[in-house]
Amino acid sequence: MFDNLNDPDPPIADVATLNQVAKRADRLRRRRALIIGTGAGALVVALTIATIAIVKSDDPDGQLVVDVPPTDVTVTTLADTASTLYSTSTTVASVVVPPPATTLAPAPDTTVAPETTVVETTVALETTTTLPATTTTVPIATGPIVAIDANGDAVIVALDGANTVLFDGPDPDEPPAGEGETSGIDGVAITPDGTRAYIGLCCEPVVGTLLQTTPPAMANVDDSVVYGHGPAIAPGGGLLARIVYDTLTVSDLAINDLATVPEDFDVGFTYDLAWADDQHLLALRLGPGGTDLRVFTFSANTLTAGASATIFGAAVDPVQGASFAGRGDGVIYILGVIPGTLTAYDSTTLAPIADRNIAVVGAVSAWVEGGAVRWVDSARQLHVGDAIVPGQYLWVR
Repeated sequence: MFDNLNDPDPPIADVATLNQVAKRADRLRRRRALIIGTGAGALVVALTIATIAIVKSDDPDGQLVVDVPPTDVTVTTLADTASTLYSTSTTVASVVVPPPATTLAPAPDTTVAPETTVVETTVALETTTTLPATTTTVPIATGPIVAIDANGDAVIVALDGANTVLFDGPDPDEPPAGEGETSGIDGVAITPDGTRAYIGLCCEPVVGTLLQTTPPAMANVDDSVVYGHGPAIAPGGGLLARIVYDTLTVSDLAINDLATVPEDFDVGFTYDLAWADDQHLLALRLGPGGTDLRVFTFSANTLTAGASATIFGAAVDPVQGASFAGRGDGVIYILGVIPGTLTAYDSTTLAPIADRNIAVVGAVSAWVEGGAVRWVDSARQLHVGDAIVPGQYLWVR
């Protein structure tokens, strides 16, 4: 009937049924009291036997006699009190209680700046300054240098003195022959690549003789090519100018004449030539009024006379006169105008350019090419830049 005590809708019993249940419960109480009482008596008896068992008898027969005194055994029956326990089933609704809102304080900055120790340091600065060398070396032209040495020979100059002889000329220190034609070298010209050389002899016959050779071969007077003297080669290496009587002639390197100035173009005669560039040929001329500088323009196989300037007056001895001493950018240099100086002139207007002058003390012959200066001093020493070439010399180009 009451199999499920937790039934939420238990059945309702009548009075008769309840009485039966009460009687059944009473019988159960009595049976439980009897079991408890019997257990208690048995416990008392067991304790008494244990006490007797541990007492020895002095019976000579060796029998163990147990003297059990009379004992009242009280049996207590515990009343069984029926207790009715009520089973209560409680259903608790699940209630979700949200936790209280918590505002978290920002985490403290736990980054600790490291302690900085400032160490004072003294640095010794290098105060010594090495300046570049300021010594200027006079440049030396890379092209060949030709000269007339003290023996009167035409040579290609080597800085160590091992020169190449182009022509064996007469010794100027020997007295001239009493009879016959005499002449000496008055000029040497060589191409920039050194493959052709020209030697001018003056002045027997009076017109002069021009020799040519291909170095290192020597020229022979018996193989003279044409009349003329005072050869000059243009910087480009393709034009040759020479003096023939009172005329100027321009030719190619094979001496095929290209242009000539008429003999009657001016009074006087030309004694020195130099090219300022491949178009401008300059001449030093001696006339009644003195020594003049004259420029000619070469174009389309024609020589046209240009500006003229007086270098010396008529009172100056021509033997102590001027000579060409090289060329520069837009200028021509002349030696002998101012003592110890290479005087610069504009190569087309012939105006003096004093700030381009070059001081060369004691020079008797000089030449400027590519910014390099070479000159022969009065002791016949040849200076090429800062070097002195072994031997003795009279003239240089």
